[in-house]
Amino acid sequence: DINDGRCTWLILKALQRCDSTQRAILEQNYGTNKTKETTVQSVYTELNLKSVLEDYRQQNLTDVQTFITDNFTSENKVKEVMEHLLTSTHAELNL
Repeated sequence: DINDGRCTWLILKALQRCDSTQRAILEQNYGTNKTKETTVQSVYTELNLKSVLEDYRQQNLTDVQTFITDNFTSENKVKEVMEHLLTSTHAELNL
């Protein structure tokens, strides 16, 4: 995604959180050749985006679990299916 210059959650968060020096590095290196990928990744590391992403995923998981609990009864098959899908999806994201 870095090499192709795709608009991803990571680059958007990086641009929101970076300082002017980091922004210049991202603008010069994002969407360029493969040798620049490690430069962009180093800015991601400086911005602690791995932790930010995990916090975001965990908050979304909690929000969806709350929605399911608040809107479906335990006897409802939809609740069971939604909980299964949520668990499966969350597990896949953490591979």
